[in-house]
Amino acid sequence: MKLRSKILIPPGVFVALLFVVLIIFFILQKKQQDALYNITSDLQHANALSLQLTILYLNNKNHLLLYRYDKDELHLAHINIMAESKEKKLLALNDKNLPEKGLLEYNFLLKNHNEIKLIQRELLTAIEKGNEANIERVFNRYSLKTNKLEAILLDFSSHRFHDLNSALMSFQASNGYYEPLGFFVLILSLLLLLSVFVFYKKSILQPIHELTDSAWKIAQGYLEFKPKTNNRNDEIGQLNMAFCVMTDNLVTANDELEKKVITRTEELERSNKDLEQFAYIASHDLQEPLRMIASYNQLLAKRYSDQLDEKAHKYINYAVDGAKRMQSMIHGLLEYSRAGSDELEIKLVDLTHHLDVVLLDLKHKIEESGTQISKVELPSLRVNSQQISRVFQNLISNAIKFHNGGNPKIDISVKEASTETVFCIHDNGVGIDEGSYERIFNLFERAHSKSQYPGNGIGLAVSKRLVENHGGRIWLESIRDQGTAFYFSIPNDLFGESSQEFVSAT
Repeated sequence: MKLRSKILIPPGVFVALLFVVLIIFFILQKKQQDALYNITSDLQHANALSLQLTILYLNNKNHLLLYRYDKDELHLAHINIMAESKEKKLLALNDKNLPEKGLLEYNFLLKNHNEIKLIQRELLTAIEKGNEANIERVFNRYSLKTNKLEAILLDFSSHRFHDLNSALMSFQASNGYYEPLGFFVLILSLLLLLSVFVFYKKSILQPIHELTDSAWKIAQGYLEFKPKTNNRNDEIGQLNMAFCVMTDNLVTANDELEKKVITRTEELERSNKDLEQFAYIASHDLQEPLRMIASYNQLLAKRYSDQLDEKAHKYINYAVDGAKRMQSMIHGLLEYSRAGSDELEIKLVDLTHHLDVVLLDLKHKIEESGTQISKVELPSLRVNSQQISRVFQNLISNAIKFHNGGNPKIDISVKEASTETVFCIHDNGVGIDEGSYERIFNLFERAHSKSQYPGNGIGLAVSKRLVENHGGRIWLESIRDQGTAFYFSIPNDLFGESSQEFVSAT
């Protein structure tokens, strides 16, 4: 069965059953209400008719009494009209749905009504003949019968009130069955809803939760963990199977990746050894011939200076200068290759103290150039003290070197954030063109002419590498002929919480 069907069928069945139960409940309720309405309506109408008949008989009696004394035809017309009205109301009363006792009372009422009709005719005949003795005798009989009928009507009305109360009490008693029925419907609905929830939890929510838990465990690095397999043929079963295949593929890919990492690490180790060998060769085998070339050229210029012309001296100077620049470049290349090539010793360092040591080492340059330096208290961070000191030394040395003729001014500041600490070395020097912002951090790249500002273009490249060894970054802002601000950042929690660590920087 498809998962879509499993999701839709249980609530559909629940709603359908609940709908059927509610329809049956409302049909029974409606039938009983209709029956009660018919009964109460008939009883109320019967009670109203009996009261109207009582009033008609009273009025008829009064008009007969008036007709006896004044023989006015108007009274006789009223008597005839009321006779017709009484007949209609008795017929209407017969149409009502009366109980068995009410039918007996109606028949007794109809019998007395017919007797009164006969006595009324006899009384009217006696009034027309003018026989007072007979009129008095018949009128007394008429009065007695009328009084009796009025009593019967009052009893009939009273009994109909009683029947109405009995019907209401019966309806209330029958309603007592609806309360347990409603409670049963409520319990049934709750059981159905609980069964639907249990079905969803067991068939849908629990497998999805297991897959989610498996995904989190794999995301946390437990690649060997696999979810429980099931034999379901729906979408969840297919998802479970796909998840198991994915975990197998992840384990295989991870094993292959580990093998590649091991191979690459071995290659890097071999490459590092080759670089170390190259550094040794460059520091000994390459620099020694250059020193010899420079020394012998200088010796040649000294011993045979009187035999050489100006052009020869010029060529010798070119050769000596080239050899020295080659030595300087080789020295810078060695310095760059060694920057961060050893294990990075990390410990908590008072950077204010190390900055003071750097400024003390640069004291001669500072005094000679008349540099004014302002600084703030620096925080203590977990860094490699030698490398960060070298960064400060390179940036401050450049700020002293690249000035525009006036006294250099250098401002050293710091800004602490939640994740990193940013240092700034700001000068009032010659500035740097915007197009050179990225280029000057490359090896042997310069932003100014070598003749005006000597150097081998290695300091910023080394500084960038040392900062990146600490997981930081370095950048600059500059305005031509107004100064440059170099920024570099250091993470506040470098390589964990331990007080001292050795981290490979290769």
